[in-house]
Amino acid sequence: MYDANVAAVSGFPAASGYGFGDQALQISNAKTSGSFGDQTFAPLLATGAAAGTTTQHFTASFSIGTTQSTVQSGLSISVSPDNGQGARMSYLRFDDQTNGVHVFFDEARGATFKETDIATLSHAAAHTVAFSIDFTAASSKQVTITIDGT
Repeated sequence: MYDANVAAVSGFPAASGYGFGDQALQISNAKTSGSFGDQTFAPLLATGAAAGTTTQHFTASFSIGTTQSTVQSGLSISVSPDNGQGARMSYLRFDDQTNGVHVFFDEARGATFKETDIATLSHAAAHTVAFSIDFTAASSKQVTITIDGT
């Protein structure tokens, strides 16, 4: 396990009003390996979503917030739902910068990716992020990202 642990929210005054309850999963990029297989994963779904299957829609959400009310230089994490075999179905990167946490979305365009800065999150609050992916054919999918309902 790299830099991830369950922490008492009371130890992070900036996060105490986030609504996470008494504990939250704390993750940073302070130690990484360059591979995906040894990073933090949620449990696998009983039925995966993909084109050509009975489940052609995937939805997942999570809340995110920083442990400090000021920038943490160099702090960056990515979140990706995968297809159950380690291949990403989508990608978001969160970079802590002086004016807030920037959210970058990467769109696959063949063998290349187009990255777009889609939002800047306040350090002063938790934010709810959701993936919604519709699979319409084996080679296409529609991805919608919502942050705080927008």
